[in-house]
Amino acid sequence: SFFNAFQSVTKNLSLGTEGLWFGQKRISGVSIVARYDTKKMVATAQIATTGMVAFYYVQKVSENVSLASDFMYNQMKKVVTASFGYDYMMRQCRLRGKLDTNGVIFALLEERLTPGVTFQLSAELDHWKKDYKFGFGMALGE
Repeated sequence: SFFNAFQSVTKNLSLGTEGLWFGQKRISGVSIVARYDTKKMVATAQIATTGMVAFYYVQKVSENVSLASDFMYNQMKKVVTASFGYDYMMRQCRLRGKLDTNGVIFALLEERLTPGVTFQLSAELDHWKKDYKFGFGMALGE
């Protein structure tokens, strides 16, 4: 089960809570979330009873380019991860990419062939684990 409730506090600030419960695994958690957004950026912070703390930030650099970052800390597992990414919109294609602190590099190219048909190329490179994935696909529909 999952629930969430969010409320705008000001024009730019929203606060809320989320909850989850998996009966078979006896896992439950509640988190509080704050989101601040403007026309050029979005910043989100989340703290959960499961020990997870997360921060997300997206900055619109221009009409076609956005940069993003995230930071996650899992207190239970003592794991910290961060990533940095980009989103570049061109006339008929979109290029997205991400680099994280685990050494994983990800890229996705989506090209619109016709309205409703998109061709996709993706790659994920994990140099530390020597795990390399490449793929392609077609997406039908808007």
